[in-house]
Amino acid sequence: MRLSTTALTSLLLAGSAAVVSAFEDSSPFLLLSSQRYPSVSDVKSSSILTASHFESVAYDAISTCSSDTYILVSQPGVHAADFGARNSPHLKRALETAESVLQVPYGRGAVDAERLEQAAVQCGAEVLTVDAQAGTFPVLEEDKKQVIKVEFAPLPREAEARADAVAQNDGFLYALLSSLGSSADYTLVYTSTPPADSPMHVKRSNVITQRRLASLDATSNLKKTGLFATYQFVTPAIFMSLLVSFILLAILSVAISTMAGMKVSYRAFDTDKASGLKKNQ
Repeated sequence: MRLSTTALTSLLLAGSAAVVSAFEDSSPFLLLSSQRYPSVSDVKSSSILTASHFESVAYDAISTCSSDTYILVSQPGVHAADFGARNSPHLKRALETAESVLQVPYGRGAVDAERLEQAAVQCGAEVLTVDAQAGTFPVLEEDKKQVIKVEFAPLPREAEARADAVAQNDGFLYALLSSLGSSADYTLVYTSTPPADSPMHVKRSNVITQRRLASLDATSNLKKTGLFATYQFVTPAIFMSLLVSFILLAILSVAISTMAGMKVSYRAFDTDKASGLKKNQ
């Protein structure tokens, strides 16, 4: 069966639209470290990777406790297209000099940063939250395990403003890494979420909103009608089963009490020998 040119073009456009939509709903994940991690080396940098897979690799790397400083960066509302040589030169240079690197330009899903933080805490690291919006951070202590949490603000929608924000965040991370010293052992995990206007982000927001509305409606109905009016604790089948059980227990109780009250003399089952002799005569 042959397809017409119009039908074939439509299929190609539909497939292209699906691919573009898949990339729009993604956000970059990044792991770089001054240490060489076998778990990172075994996974080659891929353009597309799920958040659970990336989180598993990062968790295994942090759990080795081989770094002194763990930097967990969170950047909401970013896409791989926002990064370039002009607005993120320091991050590019850090990737080139790192011993372990895992780059995922189009990550799918959300990484659980708290789980990665707990892995570092189990290594004896102290948690330190940095206010990235203020653009300052305290003096970091040397020879002390620590977890530095950096939370950037969501990127604006305008293209020029987005580029400026990415460049500013890149300079902040450069200053933070430079304060550690050239011989410091560090591991940086960069996670992000898709832009707010992406289909995946809108879908997640709608799902969360619907769940909250359903919970509010259920609570409101419970307050109006009451607990016993809203929920059925005893179904007809359970009620009939309990009724039959009570009747059987009553019959069994009467039977047991009757049998216990019966009195039979010990001579009741003895044979009357005298009457037997008279009959024989």
